[in-house]
Amino acid sequence: MKRWLCAMLLGAALILPPSQPANAQSLAVEPLFIETQPGQSAAIRVRNSSSVRQTVEVSIAERVADEAGEVARVPADDDFILFPPQSVIEPNSVQVFRAQSINPTLDRSKSYYITVRQLPVDLTMDPVAGGAQLQVVFAFDVAMHTVPRGAASNAVISSATPTTTTMSAVAIDDPARSPDPAVRAKEPRIDVPGVEIVLRNDGNKYLYLHHLEYLISGQTAQGEKIDLPILSEDEVLEAVTMPLVLPGAARKFILPFRNGPILTSATVRVRTRAGY
Repeated sequence: MKRWLCAMLLGAALILPPSQPANAQSLAVEPLFIETQPGQSAAIRVRNSSSVRQTVEVSIAERVADEAGEVARVPADDDFILFPPQSVIEPNSVQVFRAQSINPTLDRSKSYYITVRQLPVDLTMDPVAGGAQLQVVFAFDVAMHTVPRGAASNAVISSATPTTTTMSAVAIDDPARSPDPAVRAKEPRIDVPGVEIVLRNDGNKYLYLHHLEYLISGQTAQGEKIDLPILSEDEVLEAVTMPLVLPGAARKFILPFRNGPILTSATVRVRTRAGY
């Protein structure tokens, strides 16, 4: 079933001439994930459910990540044509934006963010309103991947090293835990055993770390052989933060184990998680 989804708030609050403030519910974007082939176009629908017109613009940037998962955005104007690049969306209306690929062939997948940004433009033109007010400006990131036909990822473990790390003292499945990332960031942290993994993507298609299961075995200082539990998708996502691994790239990350033993050696195998 299709759903209208609101993405993460990326914008900042600005002091602007009077107009109705936007909020996360007044603009919605569908879809938030797109996979296309070279030369194809992608469509993004933006719904304005507010009672005033909203001005929206779109831009596109290629995602480039280093081994630590730090992402840089590189303008991708040479890869796509966006139309329209900007639009005024009437109340309770939908605008379709298209990204047309102008790269007919690729030998490996490329990953992008299409950013849909609400512009702080006062379109109410109320001559009697005065002063200024705080208006919140939102941006939505749509993850898009352009993938050649037949491309596939290939996850290869380069190394696995026992270590220690920190994680939230609040269990991930605690029903009382706040879903707000800002609240979770302030949770107390505890020291736990972990395994530092270097994973390469030797294929020609992107992969996501949480789409894999990590089968980790190791040995303790007492010589006991241990199989660690397989972490859930949510546990992996919380540990790695930015899970994308581009073709030909490598990622270094640590998986924590709340109740795990301290290992002296570790080996890791990966398999695709069910459903992917």
